[in-house]
Amino acid sequence: MAQALGVAVLGLLFIAVGLVDAWGFPGGVVVDPWWFAIPLAVACGAMLIKRRHPLVALGIGLVAFGVDAYAGGSLGVIVALVDLLYAAALFSGPGIPRRLVAAALAVVLAVTAVTFIVGGSLQDTVIMGVQAFALLGTPLWWGLSVRQQRELADLAAARALDIQRLSELRESDAVRGERTRMASELHDALAGNLSAIAIHSAAALAQQQPDHRDAEALRAIRSASIEALEELRSMIELLRGEGDALIAPARLAEVCDLVTAVRSRGVDVHYTVTPDPPPHLPAAVDHAAYRIVQEALANATRHAIGAAVHVSVEVAVESLSIVVSNSRGASMVDPTLGGLGTTTMRERSEALGGSFAAGWDSNDDWVVRATIPIVSATV
Repeated sequence: MAQALGVAVLGLLFIAVGLVDAWGFPGGVVVDPWWFAIPLAVACGAMLIKRRHPLVALGIGLVAFGVDAYAGGSLGVIVALVDLLYAAALFSGPGIPRRLVAAALAVVLAVTAVTFIVGGSLQDTVIMGVQAFALLGTPLWWGLSVRQQRELADLAAARALDIQRLSELRESDAVRGERTRMASELHDALAGNLSAIAIHSAAALAQQQPDHRDAEALRAIRSASIEALEELRSMIELLRGEGDALIAPARLAEVCDLVTAVRSRGVDVHYTVTPDPPPHLPAAVDHAAYRIVQEALANATRHAIGAAVHVSVEVAVESLSIVVSNSRGASMVDPTLGGLGTTTMRERSEALGGSFAAGWDSNDDWVVRATIPIVSATV
């Protein structure tokens, strides 16, 4: 807007001081100087749309320039045309600037040839060729140079962004690796010793009379070791878990919603939990149980199409048991082939000191069994 207004004001000043008839064609039409304000207004109007529609604006500017030149030409329209050529080279689509350059060279050669044929003067021909090249070639060259620099700047910015993302990915991998290493170190260095303390204190407590003076101390030792072991296992599970588990670990109580979602996809799922609802469990046990049921259901729905799935969860005093079984269905392949589901379920169970087994039973059903110990904080 400001550029168009500035060119309009400049063009009107040129007209006011009599700077018209710029081309000086012999035999041209004679018009009132203020008549040149009309093509000037059209060319300045085209400048308003040069960013959104650069080729349309250039076409309008060329028409205004042709009309203006037929009457003798004014400097304001020439300035507007230079700006429109620059905008067309800068803002047009890929491949357009090269075509504009080719067209401009063709026009320059044509104007030079016509000048020589009509006038026959070599000096006039050279002057006209230089003027035509300056008018058409200079803004196009300028626009192409700025366009190239802008594209290089965009490319450099994109490369910097890619480098930043790569750095973030490497940092994330490093953090994930460090968390896994920390979880392994905690498990190897502390979990075994805490479990040994809890087991030996329980064994010693069983050999003591309830009112023995050492019984209270043994109860305190066992309770503290069990509580520490529970917290340690929860921390290990969180360190080895993914982002969603770190924010809001899934719980066994949410298995009902999971079963409902699977049933909505047409799978016949029979789910029982004892007791119902399940009692409060340590966070690591709760989360691992949910994930094992989730993965077992996913395997059954993927590998046994059309088969009924039976899910049984039993929470006892000392342990939690999970049994998920299904028949072969319409098509059944070995769920241990080509996936990590069985390995993941085994790791979740064994990470908490439990056991895991998966395979075919005597009834030709695929059965997943997982047992996870529940560490109580009380004797």
